[in-house]
Amino acid sequence: MLQGSNRIEKAIHKAIIKVDEKGTVASAANVFRAIPRSSGINTFNATHPFLYFITSNDGRISMAPKDILFIGTFC
Repeated sequence: MLQGSNRIEKAIHKAIIKVDEKGTVASAANVFRAIPRSSGINTFNATHPFLYFITSNDGRISMAPKDILFIGTFC
């Protein structure tokens, strides 16, 4: 099982059931991808209106976003 502060990022479950004249055979497999959680939750106190963007960068190190997923405002 998971040790420490981790979270499950992705889980895959595959099940196969074979039924024929001879009987029933079932099998299953699970795969979990766990990654460490961040060091903590930061509190952000906004004192003035602003725009914010949620972007996708496809894991690139570059600061240029690939796609803008959401644009929001705080007033």
